[in-house]
Amino acid sequence: DVYKRQCVTTVCHAGPGMCQEIAKLHPHNRPVTPMWRCNRRMDMRKNLRVTTAVSAILAVFVALFALAAAAGIAVLRENRADIEALGRGSIERASDLSDMTSRLFQARAALTDAKTAMEGGLEEARDQSLNNADALLKQAAASLARLRANADTSEQGAPLFDQALAANAAFAYQTLAPMFKAIKGWNGIEVNRLVDKVLPVTGAAYVKQADAYQAYAREQGQAAVAGASQTMQRVTVVAAAVLAFVLVLAVLIRLGFRRRILRPLNEAGAHFDRIADGDLTGNIAVHGD
Repeated sequence: DVYKRQCVTTVCHAGPGMCQEIAKLHPHNRPVTPMWRCNRRMDMRKNLRVTTAVSAILAVFVALFALAAAAGIAVLRENRADIEALGRGSIERASDLSDMTSRLFQARAALTDAKTAMEGGLEEARDQSLNNADALLKQAAASLARLRANADTSEQGAPLFDQALAANAAFAYQTLAPMFKAIKGWNGIEVNRLVDKVLPVTGAAYVKQADAYQAYAREQGQAAVAGASQTMQRVTVVAAAVLAFVLVLAVLIRLGFRRRILRPLNEAGAHFDRIADGDLTGNIAVHGD
């Protein structure tokens, strides 16, 4: 009635066009958005939220797997370095040192046979033993060259390595090589001097130093193996922790989806079933927006 009186007054004073403009200001005359359009906007917002949640979950899983992969690569690199140190740093040097030691003492035995043949005047047997000793000494020199090319430069191993090489030089080049030369020249006096006074000292010193470095190499090898084992244990623990975290996260996500999405949908479905059965008294609880 008020708007009607305003329209009548406006028509009298301003004309019918102004009255129509005033009528548009009435709440009942304002344009109303259709219900289907509002529902569509709500559905679009809900779909956007679900899509965003699923994308976030996938991103979290991808990040977790990427993190686990990066950790695994770092651990494998560390393990590879330990294995390389074990292989080249300990096993190869220990093998070359063992081979050199074996060749040197075989050469010592061959020189002893040559000395016995020399003392008996058996030139052919002497020459055969000398040739055998010469071949063994060359093989020992090849092992020594490999050792020098693969020197131990560690703080603890370098002194032991150098002492072993020094003892090898005294045994091979200051004892066995002079014995070979004396036997080849039929110099029995020099041979006896070397065998009685020099050979026992240099031989014992070389064995002592070689054993010391071999013991150190074994310790280093065992330490490398233990380090690799610990690395594998760390990898196993990290993998188990990541798996457990992913499982817990999956359970939490499932519970969250069930509570935020599946439960409201089930409640709405049950309510519509009651409506279909003719029950119009029920209410749907409104959650969120």
